[in-house]
Amino acid sequence: EKQTDKQTEESSLVQDIAESKTHKQRMTPFSHEQINVLVSEIKKSRLDHQIEISEQKDHVNLVISDKILFSPGSADLKSGGLGLLSQLAVIINNSKLNMSIEGHTDSVPINNAHFPSNWELSSARATMVTRQLIANDIAPDRIRAIGYADTRPRSENDTSEGRKNNRRVSIVLHMPEPDAQLSALVGIR
Repeated sequence: EKQTDKQTEESSLVQDIAESKTHKQRMTPFSHEQINVLVSEIKKSRLDHQIEISEQKDHVNLVISDKILFSPGSADLKSGGLGLLSQLAVIINNSKLNMSIEGHTDSVPINNAHFPSNWELSSARATMVTRQLIANDIAPDRIRAIGYADTRPRSENDTSEGRKNNRRVSIVLHMPEPDAQLSALVGIR
């Protein structure tokens, strides 16, 4: 009898979670319309000359070269980078998409007083962009900072052009993730 009550309770819980998840999906579907509006606004504001836009099935990747945002070996935002992020924040905020700010470096080792490795540099750059977007009214619960160092190159690091292509900050816009607790409980099945 205890087992039956427990099974009934679990079944009811799973059903409640499934209904809640279905409701959330209806409320926040990843929409290509949202992507189209976002890309259109970026182009209309002429930021697409400074930002590389890559549309994927479930996210949009906005890539900004490090030379626009930072001086070499630094995580301090340049004035041009501050202006770019201010304009971009207005556009991003209209989308209500969540974002991951990803810092990337080339494979040339760094070892200075501020950054003992590319891990610290990429993380600090991602954090600085994140803080600037939050300062421009992006809600902190919609954003996260990630440092990848040189682990996700777009080009070979054996030429100066390849290294230049790898030094970047990516703003990856995606739908809000389902509530982690609900996701864990759905695994009961």
